[in-house]
Amino acid sequence: MVKVGVFLGYDVSLNIDKWKEEYKQNKVNDTLPYGYDRANSRDINVEYIKLDQIEKKIFFNEYLQRAYLYLIKLPILLFKYDVIWTHYDRDGLFISKLRNIPLLRKFMAKQIANFVWLIDLSKDYSYSKIKNISKLLNRIDKIVYHSPSETQKFIDIFKLNAKKLKCVHFGINFNAYSDKKLMIKPKLLRKDLKDYVLSVGTDVHRDIELLDKLAYNMQDKTFILCSCNPKYLNKNYKSDNLKVISANLCEMRYLYKYCSCVIIPLKYNNHVSGCTTLLEAAAMKKPVVISDIPGIRDYVLNNKTGIITPIGDVNSFENAILKLVNDKNYAQILGNNAYKYTNNRFTTENWALEHAKISKDILNIK
Repeated sequence: MVKVGVFLGYDVSLNIDKWKEEYKQNKVNDTLPYGYDRANSRDINVEYIKLDQIEKKIFFNEYLQRAYLYLIKLPILLFKYDVIWTHYDRDGLFISKLRNIPLLRKFMAKQIANFVWLIDLSKDYSYSKIKNISKLLNRIDKIVYHSPSETQKFIDIFKLNAKKLKCVHFGINFNAYSDKKLMIKPKLLRKDLKDYVLSVGTDVHRDIELLDKLAYNMQDKTFILCSCNPKYLNKNYKSDNLKVISANLCEMRYLYKYCSCVIIPLKYNNHVSGCTTLLEAAAMKKPVVISDIPGIRDYVLNNKTGIITPIGDVNSFENAILKLVNDKNYAQILGNNAYKYTNNRFTTENWALEHAKISKDILNIK
C-alpha cells in the first residue's frame, strides 16, 4: 500500500472538513480540492494533510496554526508518507526545502509537485533567484504542469533533466457541471435575460481590456463577466452592456446554461490560463472562443470544439462571437463536440490517477 499525503497549504488544511460537508450540500465542485482523492484504491491510500479539531484548539490563532503546520506537523509527516503531492508552487518549493537534509532525505517521502505560475513568473526573476529555485526543483522527484509548452522552458530556464518533468493535463469533475444539477439564477441577473456572452475569471492573464473593447464594439449584445475579485466587481467599464457579477456553483451552472457562448480572452502565458473555464463550458456543452496561447490546442480543436483567435485581436474575437451568436446550430455542434472531446480526457480522475502512476514509478513499484 502506497501512502500519499496531499498538501495544499494552510487554508485547505484548516478547512478540509468544511469542504467535505459543502460537497454533500452541492456547494463545491469536487469531492476534495482538485480531486486527488480519486486515486484511492487497493494499492494507494490518499490523505489530505489537515489540522484536526484538537490542533485547532491548542493552536488557537492563525499565526500559531501556521507555525505548527509548516514547522512541526509537515516535517514530521514527511516521514509518515511514501509520497507527498502538492498543487501550488509555493508548497512544492517549501517541501523541497524541508527535504534538504542529506542524511534524513532518504527516509523522507518522495515528492511530486505541480507548478502553475512558475514559468510565467520566472521572466521577472533575477539570476540568483532562478539559481536558488533551480536547486529546489532538482530535489523534487517529479515536476508536473498543465501545458506541453512548459517542458522546454523548465529545461532552459531552470536547467532540469527532462526525465524529471511530466506534462499532466488539467481536469475537472464533469459531474459537477450539468443542467440536471441544481441551478439558481443570480440575483443581479434579469429574469428574462438569455443568450448573453459569458466570460468567467479575472486572473492576471485574462485580457479584461479586450473584453471591455468587445462589449463596447457590440452594443446590441449583453456581456457578463463572472468574478469574485472586488477589483473587477467595482471597476468602471466603457459600456453599460458589460455586467460584472459573482456567482456560486449553482449560479454558475445557470450562467453557463443560458449563455450563447463563453469567451476567454487571454494575455500571453505558458500555463494555459483559462483551461478551467474552458472545461466547465465544455461540460455544459457550450461553445468557446479563446486566445491562442501556448498549449491551448491540446484542450481545444480549432473550429471543431471551439474557436481559437490570435492573442489581443479584437476583430477576430468579435467575428468569432458573431459566428456563434448568429448560427445557433453551429454553436450547438461545437458545444457537443467539446463535451465529447473533453469529458473523458480532462478529468480530475485522470489527473489523480496519473499522479498515482507517477508515484509507483518513482517508488519502483510495478
